[in-house]
Formats: sequence, structure tokens, C-alpha cells
Amino acid sequence: MTKTLAYLLLFSALLLSNCRNHSGRVSSPAGINSSGLYEISPEIVIPYLPAQLYETSGLEIFNGLFWTMNDSGGNAAIFGFDPASGEIKQIVRITNAENNDWESLAADDQNIYIGDFGNNYGRRRDLTIYIIRKLDIPDAGNGSVEAGKIRFVYPDQNQFRFTIQHSSFDCEAFVCLNDSLYLFTKDWVNQHTGMYRVPAKPGEYVAELVDSFAADGLISGADINEKQDKLVLLGYKDYYPFIWVFSGVHGNRLFSHNNIRINLMDVYRAQTEAIVFSGEDTVFISAEESRVPSRLYRVILPPE
Repeated sequence: MTKTLAYLLLFSALLLSNCRNHSGRVSSPAGINSSGLYEISPEIVIPYLPAQLYETSGLEIFNGLFWTMNDSGGNAAIFGFDPASGEIKQIVRITNAENNDWESLAADDQNIYIGDFGNNYGRRRDLTIYIIRKLDIPDAGNGSVEAGKIRFVYPDQNQFRFTIQHSSFDCEAFVCLNDSLYLFTKDWVNQHTGMYRVPAKPGEYVAELVDSFAADGLISGADINEKQDKLVLLGYKDYYPFIWVFSGVHGNRLFSHNNIRINLMDVYRAQTEAIVFSGEDTVFISAEESRVPSRLYRVILPPE
């Protein structure tokens, strides 16, 4: 069996199986509560990620592996782990980068992007996105790469004084679409999210404010499925995680009126940090270590 075929079969098993999760309970289908909101209990796919990934904060799929990295202060490296066991298979170090506050991963056909734009205190002036060419990542084993750099500022940020979780310019989520990167802020002030755009190529930019959305929570992850014209935003409110699903997105209009909110049940206080599509209606979610261990979940999105 070839390596590629083995990976395809493994991902198919993860996506199509209806096995019990590690808590011994079958993953619940989407339901609607008395308030008209969707509720889903995520399936635990990997109950304990390796200790080296205790602050997993981004998620992408490439070359048969899930790729992630650690939050602020971690190594300037991305980690490829096995989608079934969680075992780390590859570590790729970025030689010309620092991990100030890495918060998210995004990708297109050619590149993986690392968002060093976490800004809990609202005072950063060194917001950076690193660009790694997929061709520079070895097919197997560890390696090192040099990254391109995007530097940017927010057009509407005028104050940089120290605050603690009271800034409108924190960010933990972004996606790549049509040669642009769309950033979604984690607004601690009003629990909305602002959507900003920067070109997906090295340079220094003033980000463009494109749109905003009343998320009713703090956004911590995002991904887009171009084939299905769907955007997902992951977040939490009062320690309860949720997902916003936007359908029929196109151009700069990513916050379509066709949207639903899904409350994630049975994961209270799980610090959900990243989300990635796998297939048409399946997303995987990683959570860093908090009141629950660092782990990987799977959610089947409800039909439109």
C-alpha cells in the first residue's frame, strides 16, 4: 500500500466512522434547543495530545498530517501530528521567526501562514504573519525553513496603552482567500469581530477593515471551505465554546446572512483554539490544555 493511499484510507475512516468517542458515548447529531439554537456534542478524536502540544493554537491539514503550533513563548516551529494517534511525526523550525504570540494557521495551495498577532494587552506594534512555502517542508522527518514576512497595523487603532483583556485589536483567527488574508479580531470590548484584509504576500501594510459581525462571544479560530462557499468561526462565551457557520460566502462578503450558531455541548471550559475543515461538512477542533487536557475534537456540521 502506498503512503498516499494509506493516508486517504485513514482520513476516510476518521470522517465516515460512527464509532463511539473516548467518553464511551456516540457523538450526538445536531439538535435544536428551545431557543432555536443548534446544539452539538463534539466527538473526542484524540483525548490527549502530546505534552509538547500543550498550547496548540492553530490547525491545518497538509501531507496527511494535522499541523499545529504552540501559543506565545513557544518554539518558532510547526508540528505535524498523526490524525489518529496524535503522535508528532514532523517538526519544522522557522529560522528567521520569533514566537511572540502565535495564534492561528491558514493555508492556500502554495503556502502555510502563521499568525503572530495575538494582542491580549492591546499594545503590540510588531504584528506579523509568517509565510512558509509548502515545497520547503520535507515529505518526512524534521526540517527547517526560512519564512517570508507580512507586517501590518490596524487602520483604526490609535491607542497602544497597556490593558488586560480589554482591547478591540486582539486577533486569534484568519483565513486565506483569493490572494488575501482575512483576519477576525477577538474583541474583548463588545464581543464583536472585525474582519480585516491584508495581501497574502510579503510586505508592510495597513490592514483594510472590510466588515464586522456581532459574534456574541470571543473568536478564537476560523477556516473557509471555498468549494462549499462556507466560513466557520470558532469562539467561546462565558467558557462555553460555539461555532458560527456562514454559507454562500463570496468575494469580501464572508459574513453572509445565511448563518447559524452552534453551541458545543459537554465541553464547558475546554479552551478551543483552532478549527479546520476536512471534507464538506466535517470540522476538527483543537483545544489547548486548561481545565481539560489538550485534545482534538470532531464535529459534523448540520445540513443547510
